[in-house]
Amino acid sequence: MNNTPKQSPKRRLRKHEEFATYRDPRIPQYQGNPLIEALPLPLSKPDLMKHLLDCPPYDEEQRTWPPELRLQMILQTLRFFTPSDIHYHLAWQIDSAIRLSYEKRNPLDTDFWDKIEQDVESIDSICCGQDIELIDPSWCIPTDEEHTATSLSILGISGVGKSTGLLRILKRYKPVILHSCYGDRNLTLKQISWMKLECPSDGSLKGLCQNFFQKVDSLLGTRYYQKYVRSKRTVDDMIPDMANIAAVHCIGLLVIDEIQNLDQAKSGGAKRMLNFFVQLINTLNISVVLVGTYKAWEILGDEFRQIRRGSGLGDLVWDPMQNDSVWNTFVTSMWRYQYTKQSCSATKALKDVLYHECQGITDYAIKMYLLAQVRAILTGTEEIT
Repeated sequence: MNNTPKQSPKRRLRKHEEFATYRDPRIPQYQGNPLIEALPLPLSKPDLMKHLLDCPPYDEEQRTWPPELRLQMILQTLRFFTPSDIHYHLAWQIDSAIRLSYEKRNPLDTDFWDKIEQDVESIDSICCGQDIELIDPSWCIPTDEEHTATSLSILGISGVGKSTGLLRILKRYKPVILHSCYGDRNLTLKQISWMKLECPSDGSLKGLCQNFFQKVDSLLGTRYYQKYVRSKRTVDDMIPDMANIAAVHCIGLLVIDEIQNLDQAKSGGAKRMLNFFVQLINTLNISVVLVGTYKAWEILGDEFRQIRRGSGLGDLVWDPMQNDSVWNTFVTSMWRYQYTKQSCSATKALKDVLYHECQGITDYAIKMYLLAQVRAILTGTEEIT
């Protein structure tokens, strides 16, 4: 059966959209589900590493250019990205989370839309309208086959590459997939495979809800923000609407970055939002990824850690690199982007000094290497020492 949908030539795709192309996932429980078959197939480790690698073009001849041009070329170093084993592990977690999210959600099922309505009503009654503490964690852990979605948290200090690495992995999946037909069946659906939000810097729970509607509008061209966000609408009013939109557009993965900003003291709603995430996982089968600094442990609390322990994918603590072979490979790869007139080899002494100054934090290492070259060019020494 040819499952490639008919595409209208009048429909112009935006860069974050694609028409659904269905691929055989080979795994029996995933077959026959257009939401899963429209996703790209998992990559082998070598292919994934090659896909994630970003090495800007470089030519030795550029080192002879005038200083004003070389100072501009140095900025290309900021694009440099080399993956490591932690990225491969995270890619497996993300790919698994999206597919598990869709395992029990098949729009071809006769009761698919009726079940969405029931699930949203369930969230409305549990999450809103009252001052609730988090649900009993023993209930949060999926105990039957209907709950397949999962969750995980990615924690680490700023600058180690959590958000950058995660975003590069997510770019394998187009955020919006347009379905028109599956085989001989009509299927009109705008699927959101993943969506990433940032907690507002002021820690406002209402601000996070508003960001959700704005993000969906930017992806789909809808007007949900205008419809659901009004001055007198409370968080309790907006959460059921968020759940409804997430279900109708088949969101596979919801990523919440800077989760440490969701301050209970400021918003008064950190526990309520975590409760909402639990409901997305257990009721709507939407996987959730929380990203933040170590401070986020205080916000996640014991209850949400309990559900993540039951998910099977585990958490990811993203520590700075150690001064070992991984660091050596990283620095050696970065060192080729050298724009000073005098060549300088990446000696062990220089690698050790760079590690001492940045303590294995990749963002600091790249910027330090960039600024050292800027200093060398501006002072006329033209050499990294």
